[in-house]
Amino acid sequence: MSIRTAQVPEHLAAARKNFDAEYAAEFERNCRAMYDQMARIAVEPQWARFYNFGAGRMPQFLAELAKKLSCPRRHAKRVTPSE
Repeated sequence: MSIRTAQVPEHLAAARKNFDAEYAAEFERNCRAMYDQMARIAVEPQWARFYNFGAGRMPQFLAELAKKLSCPRRHAKRVTPSE
């Protein structure tokens, strides 16, 4: 964690992604007027995994869970109003 005497650039960049230009400029002005300091917290992950479901790849544990949860429904007896 580091204390900054100015706005953290990533904070303002994130606001620009979510707001239109006029509102983002107003947001930045308000932040600069309101805060003398900001804390920047940096986290370095020790481990990460990326699952690309769009490419049709599913982790084995999820495939097994999906299969386990879908099996009882496939074999359930359908009841019709005449029964």
